[in-house]
Amino acid sequence: MFRAAAIVFILSILLTTVASPTSTGANHEQGQPEHIFEGYVSLNREKLNDGFVRVTVGPGYGLQPPVQEVALEDIRQGRYEIGVVDPTDGKYSNVMLRFSVTYEGREYQRPRDVRLEPGKFTELNFDIEDWKWSRAQPQQVGEPSRGNGGMTDSQKAKLEMERERMEREDEERREMDRERMEMEEEMRREQMEMERERMEREDEERREMDRERMEMEEEMRREQLEMERERMEQDAEMRREQMAMSQQRMGRGEPGIQPVMNESPKSGPSRGLFSNRKAGEATSGIDNIMDPTTLTIIGIALTVLTTGMTLFKGN
Repeated sequence: MFRAAAIVFILSILLTTVASPTSTGANHEQGQPEHIFEGYVSLNREKLNDGFVRVTVGPGYGLQPPVQEVALEDIRQGRYEIGVVDPTDGKYSNVMLRFSVTYEGREYQRPRDVRLEPGKFTELNFDIEDWKWSRAQPQQVGEPSRGNGGMTDSQKAKLEMERERMEREDEERREMDRERMEMEEEMRREQMEMERERMEREDEERREMDRERMEMEEEMRREQLEMERERMEQDAEMRREQMAMSQQRMGRGEPGIQPVMNESPKSGPSRGLFSNRKAGEATSGIDNIMDPTTLTIIGIALTVLTTGMTLFKGN
């Protein structure tokens, strides 16, 4: 009898011990219901087969840190399913959730928040084409994801691969930037060399044009002097011919100017106002100057002097 009572007592203790964790877990799950979100994720209407959906809660709820991650799930075949537990334990009735999608090293931020309603199921589809994005900060391997009891091994492996891929992309980007800077520097040097050669060619062409212009001006001055000399020689020749003809008329005794009105006619060569005097009269200094030969010589001298002064001013 005593032995039977002892066996029953031990069995009751064992049953109580086994049932306690189950009861505690059930009560915990009933006290913290999740808000389930499910839907597809696409970019330019193409479903994503990789990446993560991340849920955070912004500041203003007394959490530490102020912006806290509450859920993280993989994207599988263009779809996701994620459960979110109230991080404030019911202290706030209007908790707003922020969704973001991490894909190929970029974190796309959804422009609108969603209200947390524990125990509710919401279908929420994402097309991240027009979302603002920034460089993703991959979560360190081993850091637990809040709200889902930590990351799985698959999530850890994907995060590690994402980190390595981002490091490779950063290294490739730095290498491309370095090559681009070297190419730009080489192009600047080539442009400077081409500009220098162009300026040298323009200077040489300008000097050649100035030399040709000076030669043309010199040639034109020589031609003008030659034409002026020929004109002066022709004028001198014409004056000599006129003087010869005048002397011939005087030697033949041809009549000069006919008398006007009642004046008596006079014979012999015509006489000017200053140049010719009557026969036997002495000539004065002004008569010698007004002589045609003297005037011709004076005109030639003045022409040569004027031409010389013009050439001197031009040089």
